[in-house]
Amino acid sequence: MAKFTTSSYLKKETFENGEELTLTIAGYAKEDVGTDEQPDQKWVLHFDEIEEKLPLNKTRGTAIAEKYGYEMDHWVGKQIGVYVDPTVQFGGKRVGGLAVRAV
Repeated sequence: MAKFTTSSYLKKETFENGEELTLTIAGYAKEDVGTDEQPDQKWVLHFDEIEEKLPLNKTRGTAIAEKYGYEMDHWVGKQIGVYVDPTVQFGGKRVGGLAVRAV
């Protein structure tokens, strides 16, 4: 079962091995998900089932858009699977991270 923390955002540490959460998109907003020293504005998904949000990167956004279209308003009410993908890279290194798939 997922282990939720006090963070406002879903993290790979939230998930048990191989677990996938099926979540219904309740809405989206542009939010500052960076630090005070390095602000970073990103689109963030909100869900019906949980309070934690999911920041979108290009890979996650494209995966959802390929199924539900590129107009984000059409995503509301649709379900996605969120899971840990061990092949996710950051800075040229394989570090693992959250990935999504349309349900």
